[in-house]
Amino acid sequence: MVYIDADKWNYPVYYDKCMELVRRGGIILLDDTLWEGYVCDPKINKDGKTSEVEPLDYQRDSIELYKYHLPSIYKRIAVHMHALNKKIVKDTRALVNILPVGSGLTIVTKL
Repeated sequence: MVYIDADKWNYPVYYDKCMELVRRGGIILLDDTLWEGYVCDPKINKDGKTSEVEPLDYQRDSIELYKYHLPSIYKRIAVHMHALNKKIVKDTRALVNILPVGSGLTIVTKL
């Protein structure tokens, strides 16, 4: 079992690495996948983008900005987490459950 609760913009990297390392039947838990409810905001469209929210720029959006929990950063992280959720749900190697508890918890069982 792996529990991922780290810098949000690297979740796709962590997820891919975990899928390589976890055995069949293993569990991967990803925390904050609904990101304070922002991921459920109807302004985020089907492509994981929104006209009102600029996506994360990994070079510009430093950890220092992230620590301040600015609403604009929250919304950009939500766009990123939405794209991650779509990626995970489409992964044919995984059985996926997204639980709307806290900031969201995704449970992935490797098939």
